[in-house]
Amino acid sequence: MDKMTGADYSAIQVTLAIDNPGLRRGLHDALKQWGFQAISEATTYSQVHELLRSSNPDLVLAVSEMDNFFVGHLVKEVRHANLGNHPFPVFILLLPSANPDYVKKVADCGPDDVLLMPVSTQQLLTRVSVLTRGRKPFVVTHDYVGPDRRKQTRDEAQVITPVEVPNPVGAKAGRMNAARLQRDIEAGARLLSNLKIERHAVQIQWLNDTIQNAFRSGKVEPRQMLTHTFGLSEIAKDLERRTKDWQNSQIPEYSAQLLTAAKALETAGASAGGRQLDNLTQVSGRIVTAIRRSLPSMGAIA
Repeated sequence: MDKMTGADYSAIQVTLAIDNPGLRRGLHDALKQWGFQAISEATTYSQVHELLRSSNPDLVLAVSEMDNFFVGHLVKEVRHANLGNHPFPVFILLLPSANPDYVKKVADCGPDDVLLMPVSTQQLLTRVSVLTRGRKPFVVTHDYVGPDRRKQTRDEAQVITPVEVPNPVGAKAGRMNAARLQRDIEAGARLLSNLKIERHAVQIQWLNDTIQNAFRSGKVEPRQMLTHTFGLSEIAKDLERRTKDWQNSQIPEYSAQLLTAAKALETAGASAGGRQLDNLTQVSGRIVTAIRRSLPSMGAIA
């Protein structure tokens, strides 16, 4: 038990993803002393992936690099609901480098906290204690889901409002009823998914306008065009996945049309003609309108 907070950690599911045996054993023993009982260990990248996929961790303590793979990618997949049971595990990542670009790369994946190695077990336990008491609200943009770390307003097409999300570590440490926690997690996941869909609509509109303006001005950059069409394709696939079970919704159908239009533009590249461009604008307009109609409670989309 945490003597500072009175938290009971016995029900919390922990994933300890650390390949250094000494640090892993030291943390495992320290967690046990603090009252953690359900601790799973991973020593390879594939083991981390499997534990995140098949188990239901509340707290993940992990190094940011394992087997020459970037573990932050798995954090991002969890936050975007592409991996695991829900987007809300508490993540603390241990970094081998304080290089600002690397720290930003890790932070952009959405962990709750980062620590530079070497790190003491007491440092980690102190961070766990802080996150037990409360985690930062989340923000959702077209490419980020995670704790709000903004120093100032980002250049977004609309104001991004932080939202409170479930904290499974704090909830279980405070002995919240399991059924209530599950309801909170399900409601929170739906909210984040809806916010993601809303952000997709903004990004679709921006990408379409950017592509059209490039062709109108005669300044089409092939590499940039490929990036934009790839972005549209990824949005289309994600929208179809997120809305496939929606009743009376045309968004999955329009998503398939958007994917076809994006692929056609990708194939044509800088030589794309009016037919492909007009089709993209029409499909983009249909899907943005459908999203606006489907998510009236989310407010107007700029």
